Amino acid sequence: MYFESLYNEDNDMTFTTLENCFIDKLGITELNDDILRTLGFYTKDGRLNNAASLLSDKNSFPGIDVARFGNSYIILYE
Repeated sequence: MYFESLYNEDNDMTFTTLENCFIDKLGITELNDDILRTLGFYTKDGRLNNAASLLSDKNSFPGIDVARFGNSYIILYE
């Protein structure tokens, strides 16, 4: 199991910032459930997951660390 695919207990997630970005960059009219499913924001049983929480307007995570693995070194972004 991957962290981002695990169920997240926050049932009040909103995606206004993400929606505004998608409207601006992709020209969509609204961020709907079909787009959220395409982004992989739902578990197999239809509940929002940690990936959704990471990109929601508010979440309980203290920060996001991203690692990119190079040929012989690791680059960390925070």
